[in-house]
Amino acid sequence: MTFLKPTAKWPNWLITIRMPEFWNYRIIYFFVLIWLTFKVIIGARGRFYPFALNRIIDESGGFSGASKDLINKQFDQGLFPKTLFLKHEDVLEAKEIITQSFDYPFILKPTHLNRGVAVLKINNESDLDRYLKQTTFDFQAEEYLSQGIEVAVFIANPLDEPLKILSITGKEFLSVEGDGIQSIHALLRRNWRYNMFAAEIKPFWKNKWDRVPAKKERVLIQPIGNHNKGTRFIDESHRISPEMEAYFQKIVPQSIQYGRFDIKVENWNGLCTGEGLKIIEFNGTIAEPVNYLDEKYGYFDIQRIMFKHYKWQYKIAKQMLDRGFHAPSFVTGWRRTLEGSRFRKKLKDIRID
Repeated sequence: MTFLKPTAKWPNWLITIRMPEFWNYRIIYFFVLIWLTFKVIIGARGRFYPFALNRIIDESGGFSGASKDLINKQFDQGLFPKTLFLKHEDVLEAKEIITQSFDYPFILKPTHLNRGVAVLKINNESDLDRYLKQTTFDFQAEEYLSQGIEVAVFIANPLDEPLKILSITGKEFLSVEGDGIQSIHALLRRNWRYNMFAAEIKPFWKNKWDRVPAKKERVLIQPIGNHNKGTRFIDESHRISPEMEAYFQKIVPQSIQYGRFDIKVENWNGLCTGEGLKIIEFNGTIAEPVNYLDEKYGYFDIQRIMFKHYKWQYKIAKQMLDRGFHAPSFVTGWRRTLEGSRFRKKLKDIRID
């Protein structure tokens, strides 16, 4: 209902209660985890079946702490932006390699999957120095892509059936439009999403808050398309078409069965033709169906979306197991999953303000 839609006047705690997209993952995944446990114990005879998928990536199929380097190698390299994978031990060598290979701006981010932590746009040498000074992990430098549309495309690739696109999620980046009167900060404070993530965003803009954008000037506040950085996620699954699925059938190897692409394109037709399409990254078996983060969805809508995706995961994993692919025991699978979660928590976010 309209009167229940959040506004900038709402306190963050009330927005959190009202909007399931901000609820704790334990609440969102409660029923899914019960169902998954039942399927592991009964349907898969005690085998932790998610690990049977995408085995070409690693022993967990991208379920726990997978390397982007290993994942990218499974696809045509022309689909990715120019990327360099670097070790954190030799900062001076890394800086020289990066500056010789890229023009500003470019993206730096950890090599291992980490829910957007320490992913930053580097605009100048000062940003680069500050980032490198704080790195305690292997990382990658990546060409900054200027395509106007960023989407998440979730695929299921069964063994004996055509590839299926399960969902498409569009991303609306946090920005403001100038009126020639108000400052950037004054305009931002009218956006409740900014207020939710102000502590994350404000340090990067503190020296620019008072600038008054010209009328109709659009100022991009957050160039990284993560939900926890203020990006609005919009379910665009109505755009799925046979042509789109046919294109992804061509670019996804049969050795990849399940996961989510984050992609940049010039226009929506690029998802059907590949024109102007670049893959930012592919997330394997651990990937979330992020269309559930659309603000229009209530809790039970989210559960419907979750079960649609995880039923496909189980279906394909069962095909793999029936053909002799390995999956560890239930206990071993959960232990490795928790190890991956602890690794991601250890990754320190980086500030370059």
